[in-house]
Formats: sequence, C-alpha cells, structure tokens
Amino acid sequence: MKVSVIVTTYKDLETLKLVLDSLLRQDYNNFEVVIAEDDNAQETVDFLQDYKLSLDISHISHPDTGRRKTTIQNKAVVASKGEYLIFIDGDVLVHSKFISSQVLLAKKQQVLAGRRLNLDEKTSNAIRKGSLSVVSLEKYYWLFALKFMFKKEFRFEQGIYISPQSFLYKLFLAKRKRAVAILGCNWSCFKEDFVNINGFDEGYENSSIAEDTDLDWRFQMAGYKVKSSKNVAVVYHLFHKKSDSLGGLSGHAKMQNNKAAGKFFCERGINTHVK
Repeated sequence: MKVSVIVTTYKDLETLKLVLDSLLRQDYNNFEVVIAEDDNAQETVDFLQDYKLSLDISHISHPDTGRRKTTIQNKAVVASKGEYLIFIDGDVLVHSKFISSQVLLAKKQQVLAGRRLNLDEKTSNAIRKGSLSVVSLEKYYWLFALKFMFKKEFRFEQGIYISPQSFLYKLFLAKRKRAVAILGCNWSCFKEDFVNINGFDEGYENSSIAEDTDLDWRFQMAGYKVKSSKNVAVVYHLFHKKSDSLGGLSGHAKMQNNKAAGKFFCERGINTHVK
C-alpha cells in the first residue's frame, strides 16, 4: 500500500532536516513525503533538492499571509499519491517502524490517533547539535526513560514502542478501551475517508479552534472510529518555546452549531483545491 506522509512546516529547516533524516530510516519502503509549507521560501526549495535523491518527496507551498495550516494540509493531500495518509508536524522525529506499524493497523473508516513523547530542552539540543541521534534514543530508550518518567509533562510512556504484531499488544492494547482524540502532530487515515468529510475545515482559520479538535468530532459524526495508536506510532517531539499560534476569534459557536446540525462535511475544505 502506498502511504503519503504529510509533513507540515514553517520556517525551520534545521528541524525539518532531522524529521526527514528519521523518515530515511523507515523499514517500510512504499511511501512518499509531501512537505506542506505554510510559506513559499526559496530556501526550502533549495534545501529539499538533496533529499530527492533518497526520498520520494514533493513540496507544496503558498504565500505566507498568516497561519493557514489547514489550507496547506488540504493542498498537500490533493497533491498526494498515496492510498493512506499519515500527518505529522515538522518538529517530531519518528520511530523506525512508524509507518510500517500503522500500515498493520490501518482499516477503512478508522482513524489512528497517536501521541508524542515530549523531549526536554537538553535532550533536544543534543539531537540538534548531533551529539545524540534518534537511533540511540530509540535503541536505548529505557535509559532515557529513567530521566523522563519522573516529570509528567514529558509523558515518557509515549516513547515506549510495542509492535502491533506482538503478543503484548494483542493481549493488552488491542482490546483496551481508551478515550482518545486526534492529535494534529501524529495521526493517520485512508485518503478516501479524509475526502469523505472534505478534509480540514478552512473556515476556522484565525480562530481559536484547533484543526484537530474539529476534525475529531466530524470523523466521529460521520461514523468513523477513532482508535489509539499509542505505543505503536511513536514520535519524539523536539523542545521549543511555545507560541500563541491560534487567532483571537472564538469559532466555538460555529463549531457547536455544526455539531448540532450534524454537519460533518465542511463547506471550505479539500473541495476548494480540486480542479
């Protein structure tokens, strides 16, 4: 099955390099990478040239006129060639079995919702400087876990990988009922299902509604199951200072009205980019 990994990025080539390097380590070969840049920097075009020799990679961009993450992600999906979509942010490094494990769990009318391990500033800086590799982080994770487990904000348990083919997964995780919601930096679904709800709702741009929050209820309203891929789709989130990326307008009234009306197919979504 062809998989499209949609990577959202904005003015951070240093981190994007680390993300792409982690994708080069995947044990699954039938995938493409679609860079969804909420900008159109020539530096990104030049930077990606080196990766085209080793990755099936394409670059989708548009002018930087404010935060338009949902728009560029919809455009990236339109340009994608895969049957299955995996969405990650441009500040997470992925486990070597990140793609293959999700392919094993993939089902029609099902969304996989992953989580992330939050690396601390010191570990993130070591990775950025090259003194620590994601290979070592993955291979010797339990050594790092001893440091992370005592700080709740790191969510150290999210970095533990469990194969979906293992006895442990089938016995404990597969049938476990857990409240789960889509987290924008790590989730996946079949492209057909994404199109069936018209993708991200671009009508919330410049509002305080997070795109994954809206997407979650619309998938469920449409009858899709949101299943946890915790400990299967493992990603390591690099530390960075938090920024207020959402706009000031609420948008909550609109979302509540849409929910009440059962309106899971948004008006301004992927359809606005299909010719």
